[in-house]
Amino acid sequence: MRKAERNKRTSGVWRYLPRSFILVGMLSIGLIVSAQEVIVSVGDRDFTDDDLKRLISSSTLAVEFPTFDKDEAAGARGELLKRVIASELLYQEAKRLGLDKTPEYLNEMKRFRNTLLYQRYLDKLRGEIKIPTEVEARIQEQFKDKPADMQAARDIYIGKHFPELKSKRLQALKKRYGVTLDEKSLRAPGCEGATVLAKGDGIRITYDDIGGKSAPSLAEAMLRLQRASEGAVFARAAKDEGVDISAPLDDYSHTLLSRMLLAKKRKEWIPGPQTLRAWLKKHPVLAYAPAKWHVGEIVLNNAEQAVALRDMIRNGASLFELAGQYSVDPVGRGNYGDVGWVTEGRIDPTIERALKTLRPGEVSEVIRTPRGYSLVTVIDARPGSKRPFSAVADQVRRAVMNEHLAVYLSNLQKKYPLRWHIPVYITSYEDFFNMQ
Repeated sequence: MRKAERNKRTSGVWRYLPRSFILVGMLSIGLIVSAQEVIVSVGDRDFTDDDLKRLISSSTLAVEFPTFDKDEAAGARGELLKRVIASELLYQEAKRLGLDKTPEYLNEMKRFRNTLLYQRYLDKLRGEIKIPTEVEARIQEQFKDKPADMQAARDIYIGKHFPELKSKRLQALKKRYGVTLDEKSLRAPGCEGATVLAKGDGIRITYDDIGGKSAPSLAEAMLRLQRASEGAVFARAAKDEGVDISAPLDDYSHTLLSRMLLAKKRKEWIPGPQTLRAWLKKHPVLAYAPAKWHVGEIVLNNAEQAVALRDMIRNGASLFELAGQYSVDPVGRGNYGDVGWVTEGRIDPTIERALKTLRPGEVSEVIRTPRGYSLVTVIDARPGSKRPFSAVADQVRRAVMNEHLAVYLSNLQKKYPLRWHIPVYITSYEDFFNMQ
């Protein structure tokens, strides 16, 4: 992936952090620090280099990060640090507002905790399956020098024997915890939200827990109950065996509360479509679909040659054939002058002004640009147009949110101050921008 494409990811709330600490953050993370050294404190929480590594490993950058060069790696870490800071500001404010006491939060954390424990227990269960020595020997012989195929063969063996082990363990654990399913109550007409459908030692599953109202049929509700009881039993076993999920649980709590606060603020900032329409009325450019032109171009080193070729084209010569012979733009010469489609507002202004005056097939006057002396022609054109509100509503919604977030995060920073704990060898914004 090109560096420019990676830079497009700089979006969302972290784009709107106050420059005072984006500047420091972007540069400071490029310094060498120890794993446990605190990089920054946000309110009452410290963040170390280890925290960043954990967050990087769980982000979409994880696959790409090992391939980054030194500057890209520092930039990626800086981007992660900005996200961490924004999320932490929102998290601490959400805690202050008591969002962590709401049923929505408590129910979702319970669901996530049980799911995570369930997954960890199943992973542990798979690890208990031992491949017999003779089977392992055959696998190694058959797939020597093919490590990926060798591991796949082991996984197939484990997958084949896993269902039987899982079923036996489930029955044993149900017996240990005294788990019973009340399928009769599920079939009863009066079954509702608080009706207990499964119970045991530390296990309690209600009609609401299985989403009974949304089940399309009784058979589906029964299947959900069986799955929920299985998950609860294995989660309980994982908890009893001391499986530690504190780190991912803490990370998810931060993410969940941040999202809940943003959802709450979104309702305040955008109470209805009238807010979006009013914003669009003040910023009509967002609804404008820019013009596009399919362009032919030849670029030359001097004005005299450009004039001579222009006259040849006007007397019947092909701009495209001449571009293949004389254009000093290697890409253009390779494509015989076919530039492809270009968009209004994203090209050289002098070229754009010429394109707006040309009819298809007409060649321009000589145009001076930083690349040299150009002659352009329009192969085809699509005029600009105004898009309806329905087509830009999502973009407007993001723009309105971002405007409010810029102010909101700045105010939160005053409430939960940032304190940097590593040196930064930068004295001014000018120094920073000169490094770009």
